[in-house]
Amino acid sequence: MQRLALYLLVAFVLGGAWFMAEGPTAQSAGGSILSESRQLTKDSANHLRPAWSPDGLRLAFQSNSGGSVNHIWVINADGSGLRQLTDGPGDDRRPAWSPDGDRLAFDSTRAGTRDIWVLNADGGGLRQLTSDPGEETFASWSPSGAQIAYYSYLDGVMDIWVAGLREAVQQRLTRNLAAIQNKNCTFGCHAVSWNGAGTRVAYTGGDHKSIWVADADGSNQRQVTEHGPAGHYHFPVWREDGQLIVVSEEVGERVWSDVWAVASDGSALEQLYSRVDHGGPFSWSPDGSRVAFHSPRTGFFQIYVSELGPPGVGRLPGFRTASSLPAAAPQVGVLLPVALLLAVVALVAWRARTRRTPES
Repeated sequence: MQRLALYLLVAFVLGGAWFMAEGPTAQSAGGSILSESRQLTKDSANHLRPAWSPDGLRLAFQSNSGGSVNHIWVINADGSGLRQLTDGPGDDRRPAWSPDGDRLAFDSTRAGTRDIWVLNADGGGLRQLTSDPGEETFASWSPSGAQIAYYSYLDGVMDIWVAGLREAVQQRLTRNLAAIQNKNCTFGCHAVSWNGAGTRVAYTGGDHKSIWVADADGSNQRQVTEHGPAGHYHFPVWREDGQLIVVSEEVGERVWSDVWAVASDGSALEQLYSRVDHGGPFSWSPDGSRVAFHSPRTGFFQIYVSELGPPGVGRLPGFRTASSLPAAAPQVGVLLPVALLLAVVALVAWRARTRRTPES
C-alpha cells in the first residue's frame, strides 16, 4: 500500500506540473493584460489602419481578406456587422470618415496611380477626388467636410496638399517636406490632423522627429516639439482642448512607445502613458475613452479596441506583448481529470506488479 500511495502522489505531482507548464503563466509586473482589449477581426488576413466613425460606433479599416490587394471594410465597435465596402483589382488603403459619418475617403490604385477616392458609408457613390500623375495618400477630412488634406509624392518630393470636395481646387500647404526617396512610412506614416475649428493642421516633420503646426492655408508653419530626450515625435492628433496627442519612442532593453500631450504652441509637454508595448499608429475614439490599433500578435494583423484607463506607466490596456499575458485562472475541472487519469495508470501498473511479485 505504501507503493500505491507513492504512485498516486507522483501521479498528482506530475499532473499538476504538466498543467502548470502548459497552462496559465503569471502576469508580468506592471501593465494591463490582453483580455482588456477586444479583438474585432479574427481571420487569416491582414487588417490595418482602423479609423473611428464620428459617432464612435463603427470602425473602418483596410484588409486583404479574400484576395491579394486591400479593400475597405467596416465593422461595429463591438465586433459585429463586418462588411466589405470596396472591391475590384485596385488596392484600397487608409480609410478616413467624413465629419458627418456619411462618407469615407481613402487612397487607391484603382485608376492606375494611387489617388484619393471618396464613397458613401454604404459603399455607393464612389468617385475619384485626385488624378495627379504622382501618388496621393492618407486622406484627412476638414471639420466642415468641405476639404481633404493628403500627402502627395510629386516632382521628386513629398508635400501636404488640400483638395476641395465641391470644387476641383487643390492647394499645396508645404514645400519640399521630404524627398521622394523617403516617401514610405518613414515620413508619411500618419494622416494630417485638423484642429476642431478647421483653421490649423498638425503633421510630422520631414525628418520624422518633430511635430509641426500650420494654418489651414499653409502659412505660419511652426515646429512644436524639439528633438529632446523623449526621442522622435510623430502621429499628431488634435484634441478638443486644443492640445495635441503625439507619440515618441524610448530605447532601452527594447523599443517602447510613450504617449504625450503637447500644447499647440509647444509651451507644455505632459506624458500621458509610458512604455507602451506597441508602436502605433493609434486611433483614438471621438470621446477619448477608447483606442483602436492593429497588431500582429496572432500571426496576422488584426484590429483591437481597448478601453483607456488612467494615464501612467504601463496603464494603456491591452498593449502588452503575448509573453506577459496570463490566460484564465487555473480550473480544478482541468487539473483534476489529468491527475486522476495518471492515478488510474499508476494503479494499473501497481496491480500488474503485485501479480508478478507477491507482497511480503
